[in-house]
Amino acid sequence: MLSYIRYFFTKYYEGYKELIRNIDDSERSPILKAIGKFLATFKVIIDMFFSVGILFVLVYFLIDLIL
Repeated sequence: MLSYIRYFFTKYYEGYKELIRNIDDSERSPILKAIGKFLATFKVIIDMFFSVGILFVLVYFLIDLIL
């Protein structure tokens, strides 16, 4: 199970790196690039927070069911 979780986060992080690379390669002004990078990073942080939070809640409920 941990390998599936690691695979998910690895693919998610690779997608994030590709998004940042695409923002860098765009023909937009530097301020728009900075805003895009900030919003992308903020979204990744929020997504990871909720993903890990949901994982902890599920583990808690599974342990509670077992005990």
